[in-house]
Amino acid sequence: MRFGIATSRNSPINFHLLVCPDDPNHVDEIRRFLLGLTFVYGRNAYRCERTDLIRLGRAYDKAATEDHVALRVGTNQFKVNHDQLREQFAQSAWAQANVLIAVAGGSRDGTSGVREDASFSAVRQGLERGAHIIFSSQPKKREFWIGKGALGPDELAATYGGRKPCLHGSDAHDLATVGSPAERRYCWIKGDLRFESLRQACLEPESRAFIGIEPPRQAMPSQVISNLTVTGAPWLESFHRPSESWLDRDYRCSRFREDSSGRSDCGRRVRTVGAPKRPFVYQKSVEPDRRCKIHAHLGGRADNRKCDQRCQSRQYF
Repeated sequence: MRFGIATSRNSPINFHLLVCPDDPNHVDEIRRFLLGLTFVYGRNAYRCERTDLIRLGRAYDKAATEDHVALRVGTNQFKVNHDQLREQFAQSAWAQANVLIAVAGGSRDGTSGVREDASFSAVRQGLERGAHIIFSSQPKKREFWIGKGALGPDELAATYGGRKPCLHGSDAHDLATVGSPAERRYCWIKGDLRFESLRQACLEPESRAFIGIEPPRQAMPSQVISNLTVTGAPWLESFHRPSESWLDRDYRCSRFREDSSGRSDCGRRVRTVGAPKRPFVYQKSVEPDRRCKIHAHLGGRADNRKCDQRCQSRQYF
């Protein structure tokens, strides 16, 4: 989609709405959200939906008599008002929980192309402040948006709402560039192939989003487990092991994410090296959320289904 703000090259600012697919009704929900966006042409307002886009195309181009032609013309002419998008987003709890806004940061169709004079400074800052993600593969832009450029983290928070990850979009415009970005600037997201990894990248842009030929290989020294001691666990023989003897690089602390994926993997490795003294049985007297935590710690050996509020007493070895 495009904002109704042009760059110095007379190209509208490009932006994307990244929608989480986890909600089974996400298609209907995002369509309902888009209905709140309108574009005024002549004396009529047109909504962001197929029928109105066709009407817009025919109103703009009288020769666009066929639906598919009018739809293409109307889609090309439709521009989003940034203030309207911000207001619509603020009024939608579903969008706040399931949509990330990414704005282009380049000079051709991105925020860098907005005129540099003082009269446009607030406009540019408003566009970038309202975005969760910046689409740019430029190393200097990434340094800026993680707080290692002209502004530090505190200044970014005050002016732009915080640090932001820089991602290289995959919307190639020809077959030759599919999977072949310029200068081999591949985009790497740390995490599983889930939308949650994008959310985490927005929270930790420096460590979870990277652009380059290959992803960073090593974790920071402060994020690597040097040894592990297990105590206070009657179901497991207490032991003390240097991590290099049993915890390979794939299970270092760099894999530990707030969504618990890495911690569950580590728990499974702990189970393989520490033999349990006796079968461990969940007690019905333990509250459900506590059982879920224990289940995650043990790796969920039985049927690998996640615990929920209906979790019953089970035995794990």
